[in-house]
Amino acid sequence: MLLKDRIRQLREDKKLLQKEFAKKLGVSKPTVSAWEQGSRYPNSTQRKKICEFFGISEAMLFGLPKVEIEDAIIPIVSSVGATDDLGRAAFEAFDPPYKTISFKDCKAVVVDSNSMAPIAYKGQKIIYCETEPVHNGDLVFIKLKKGAQLFKRFHKNHDNIITLQSVNPTESFDPIPVHEKEIEFCYKVMGVKF
Repeated sequence: MLLKDRIRQLREDKKLLQKEFAKKLGVSKPTVSAWEQGSRYPNSTQRKKICEFFGISEAMLFGLPKVEIEDAIIPIVSSVGATDDLGRAAFEAFDPPYKTISFKDCKAVVVDSNSMAPIAYKGQKIIYCETEPVHNGDLVFIKLKKGAQLFKRFHKNHDNIITLQSVNPTESFDPIPVHEKEIEFCYKVMGVKF
């Protein structure tokens, strides 16, 4: 479920009008309307207020798998951006099919920009697994032999051409095609630590 739909659902579950919800959060009605239309995203302070109001975690707000890394030591090995060679970047809300997350062989990278908003913001950690197989449609942490490290959606065709897609609900970006030989590593993303 996209963030805009989740905010609307939470508000409607509380039987609040946009105007009432806006007043409780200390924002304007047009701000709430823009969130629910997907034309704007709540900033970190606003997300915190939304989560406190509904009594949920930020991961729950985004509909992401809950990642509790207090139970395991996951080394942070790097930072990662979501930009392509032209400096473009984006990320969409996602609903991965993970019911539980095993921390075996997991590591984390720190997001170094806000370009993956509204899901991953600067300073948050992306949890990935080096042993999980990567399939078409998966979210991946990938390093190209040229040195670029990216967080993208993965698609591979029968000619071993990998397409890395930035997905933004408000803008359209060209996919990044790379040959399998240009990839140093490609790991499946298991979740985001908020």
